[in-house]
Amino acid sequence: MLDTNWMKLYEAAILEINPDNLLTRIGAAEQAIAQRESLVDITELERRKLADARSMLTTLSRIASSQGNAPRLTQRYSRDNIND
Repeated sequence: MLDTNWMKLYEAAILEINPDNLLTRIGAAEQAIAQRESLVDITELERRKLADARSMLTTLSRIASSQGNAPRLTQRYSRDNIND
């Protein structure tokens, strides 16, 4: 059975643009991933997806921590900076 809770929390963390919420979302996603990984009835494919997601969250967390909070993605990709 595929549990999508961790996927939803992972997606919310990856898409979070508010620096004040980013580390909280990362933590929630990491916890859900750890819970899912602890089950024995998941497929090898899902285990790889979980590992990839965990790795991405670790990287995102390092970036956010090194900047004092979270990356300023909204500044980088604001509508004014995009050429049509």
